[in-house]
Amino acid sequence: MLCPVLLAWAAGLARPVPQTDPKGVAPDPKRVEEIARWLPERPQGVGPTADDRPGWKEIAAFLEEDLLRSAEKAAERPFRPFDDELYLDFSRTGNRTRYQAVYFARWRDLNALVLAECVEGRGRFLPALERAVDAVGADRTWVLPAHDRSLNNFHGKQVDIDLFSSAAGWYLASADYWLGGRLSEPCRKTLRENLDRRIVRPIVDMLEGKRPPNGWLTVTNNWNAVCWANVVGTVLAAVDPRPLRALVLAGAERNVRHFRSGITPDGWCSEGMGYWNYGFGHYLMLADLALRATEGRLDLLADPHVAAIASFGRRAEIVRGRYPSFADCSVDAAPSPGLLALIDWHFGGVRPALRPGGRDPALAVLLARPYRSPRAAERRPPASETGPRTWFPDAGILICRPAEGVRGRFGAALKGGHNAEHHNHNDVGSYSVVLDGVAVLTDPGSEVYQASTFDSRRYQSPANNSFGHPVPRVAGKLQVPGPKAQGKVLETEFKPEADRFRIDLSSCYEVPGLEALTREFLYRREGAGALSVRDSFRAARPIEFETALVTYGKVRRIDASTLEVSEGGKAVRVRIEAEGRELKIGEEPLEADYGSRRKPLRVGIAFAGPAASGSITVTIAPLP
Repeated sequence: MLCPVLLAWAAGLARPVPQTDPKGVAPDPKRVEEIARWLPERPQGVGPTADDRPGWKEIAAFLEEDLLRSAEKAAERPFRPFDDELYLDFSRTGNRTRYQAVYFARWRDLNALVLAECVEGRGRFLPALERAVDAVGADRTWVLPAHDRSLNNFHGKQVDIDLFSSAAGWYLASADYWLGGRLSEPCRKTLRENLDRRIVRPIVDMLEGKRPPNGWLTVTNNWNAVCWANVVGTVLAAVDPRPLRALVLAGAERNVRHFRSGITPDGWCSEGMGYWNYGFGHYLMLADLALRATEGRLDLLADPHVAAIASFGRRAEIVRGRYPSFADCSVDAAPSPGLLALIDWHFGGVRPALRPGGRDPALAVLLARPYRSPRAAERRPPASETGPRTWFPDAGILICRPAEGVRGRFGAALKGGHNAEHHNHNDVGSYSVVLDGVAVLTDPGSEVYQASTFDSRRYQSPANNSFGHPVPRVAGKLQVPGPKAQGKVLETEFKPEADRFRIDLSSCYEVPGLEALTREFLYRREGAGALSVRDSFRAARPIEFETALVTYGKVRRIDASTLEVSEGGKAVRVRIEAEGRELKIGEEPLEADYGSRRKPLRVGIAFAGPAASGSITVTIAPLP
């Protein structure tokens, strides 16, 4: 049972008339009424209830193989509300990891208990699950400390919705729907009161203009799709009044367009592959929820732009399962198999194969019990070419691969773009070189998140500023952030034997007297393949000029103009040319926290003295 205020609103079928709606988040009342007519009389989660034993046997095939063992271990652990000191650690030290490790571990345990009870159906995980529900219900807030810098949620001054509080809502709403009467009435009361206070009332108040909306309602990055999917999943599964479900679903339909607008028309996700998995994965789950709830009438996949976004996961492959690591992305990031399976179903009708898919309850159920819109046949399938190149013209990204029909060894990802992208690094002109699935020379990816990652100190870290990327340093200066710092595409030439990509980098550097700065990539397919990167500049006065290579591997000096770089059992030769000028080459580790990986090495290649013009070319080719 939800709060009396919400029930009273629903009973009168009142239209939500915003008191203030400066961001235009409120849906059209007529659209709310239309969607309400499409929705089922009672709330419904995705998938079967726990009483449907054959249904959960089917779903079990999509879950991790050791689910029951994970749940047994979880049942042995104590569940307590979070310690205040642990929550306040971030505000005092900027460290996100200590709290989040405990937070996510507890939710993984709770999730394992729910899924294991649904799969097994014997009741042995219910006592531990009810202890877990009591513990999370007693927490001051479900919002992460990093998303509560004011501590207003911690001190109870407001209740916001963030990425993980919304996920917690969907977890618990699903648990209540699946397990239903198997949970004790006191446990269900605790669960529903928390959903009401932490998710339902806040989103309804935002859509009705009774409080300012959280920023994620209208941002253009992954937050928008993730939070909307989680909130809609919560409401559809747990909110009884149909008009309230319709209000939230209509709000999602109106506002999730912002997520789509944050991805270029060609489908490039500037946040990187990991955030594509997370953000677009949730967009696809939201679309699936809407299709199911409205019996195909509300179709968030109909926009042709969605097919372009869906194509990113496959089109961004460099060679042999390696993908670009630009922006806040891991060098090991790859498209989620579960997400690719869901894309194949909704855009091609290919039924997902049975394979273990982890503990994500929503994705497991969506894969096991796929819903297909009657309009699916009208959709344009996402492109998925794996030929000699993929060109993302709107983003300014080129993926180069060996010739068609050749078992590829050597490929490259080449970046233009600008320095105001989502999860931006100042990295215009960056690139990665992949040999047999190993990124030998690379963009090193993201640092471990901390407070400074997302405040005014972001570009003090070499993980985020241009010093930590294989791009020039001009007159001792690094690239500047912002949308004006962009790689203007000057020329592209795509031929079977070679691809040429030339960009103007001059707007990325605030150097008085800098008259021209270009970077030209030339990827050649003949033989074993090669990539040349040529940086050319002209200035009104002599300036210092330097370019760089970045690797997680080892560098060996062959002679004054030749390096050998090896990583993961693969190696490339790097030849350096500088129009007869003397060069100096130096190596230093990048001092940032890249997590479990060793520190990447920056190889600086600089003119020995100032010059008014010049160029440096590095040519990279595989060693046998």
